[in-house]
Amino acid sequence: GWLSTAITELWIAQGAGSTSTVVVAGGYLVSSNTWLCVGRGDATANGTLIVNSGTVLKTGNNTMVIGSLGATGTLIVNGGQVLDNNEMLLGESPSSVANLFLNGGLIQATDIKENNNGGFPTVNSVAYLNGGTLRANTNVADFIQVTSQVMSNGFTLDDNGYSVGILTQPFQAGDALNGGLIKTGSGAVYLDSASTYTGTTLVTNGLLAGIGSVTGPVIVAPAGRLGAGDAAGNGVFTINNNLAIQGGSFMRINKTGGTPAQDQVVITGNITCGGVLNISNITSDATVLVAGDTFQLFNVTGTKTGNFAGITGTPGAGLAYSFAPASGVLSVVTGVATNPTNITATVSGNQLTLSWPSDHLGWILQAQTNSLSTGLTRTWFDVAGSGSSTQAVYNINPANPTVFFRLRSP
Repeated sequence: GWLSTAITELWIAQGAGSTSTVVVAGGYLVSSNTWLCVGRGDATANGTLIVNSGTVLKTGNNTMVIGSLGATGTLIVNGGQVLDNNEMLLGESPSSVANLFLNGGLIQATDIKENNNGGFPTVNSVAYLNGGTLRANTNVADFIQVTSQVMSNGFTLDDNGYSVGILTQPFQAGDALNGGLIKTGSGAVYLDSASTYTGTTLVTNGLLAGIGSVTGPVIVAPAGRLGAGDAAGNGVFTINNNLAIQGGSFMRINKTGGTPAQDQVVITGNITCGGVLNISNITSDATVLVAGDTFQLFNVTGTKTGNFAGITGTPGAGLAYSFAPASGVLSVVTGVATNPTNITATVSGNQLTLSWPSDHLGWILQAQTNSLSTGLTRTWFDVAGSGSSTQAVYNINPANPTVFFRLRSP
């Protein structure tokens, strides 16, 4: 069912000596253009909101406050979802005590922070992250500004397609059971503080970067990207453990004023590289890249395994990028890139389009067409003119049962 507070405010435990608990176990609790306060008005008031299933929806003006005007407030989310289109205030005024327990379900907000109402709470507000998802609903430079404890079950941080910064409060180790972080969403998360949780950081999609550090291992899944620096420019991101890159990396280089600079990832453990290395030249003046320029993208203490399958980005006419996994250095070289790359195939109607990175202009496309019984052989034929392009278009012929393509270095 529905409980709507479109006209009146919803206060859970209001005033001196009041104690109250509200449990949402299905349906909708909607607060529109009003205050939704859990614990309010006096240091002896104590309110609790428990969400097991269903939806708590805070829309319009005003704010959701846990521990309002000096009271004690607790929000426990075991399931369901809390959708806040505004800031979620976790404690306001000096005597307020506020805690958030995310054990499952979803919390969405613009940001989560303490409020200065005659002063900030003297007792730190705490978010205990033990399962469930925190999701941003806009671009935000500092998404969660309260003490954040990553518990044994870890949590998911969903950027929701936005640029999300973690700036003033690192994600701390809440217990000794190695809780981790799963980063989802097609946007970017910038970890700009020194996080101490020890579980694995998994980047399922989008970009993880920043100027901070993580303690546990990092895995970048096939749809994910790893970078460094925050949204404002180049920087160093530190992984005090092992790094495995499957999806690839997005790194920015800079030669403004003639001085080379770059994003850099420092790994105190081992690295395994894979996917595509995406290079963006953010030089802000007329300085051009030249052959011999180098950029230290990765600084690895341990062993180095694998390489990127390709490099995207163009350093300039007659130039190419080359990456050396043994040193972690990106070099600007004359001519054609030497690292292996992949062919991208798309189909539209009866046309097959094959393409490969622009820095591999000069590589030769090869093909072979055989019968089903023959399959793939060692006999390849150069495709005429392919060395002067990075794309080839074919009409699909159903009469050709097996057709194979590959690129070779010139």
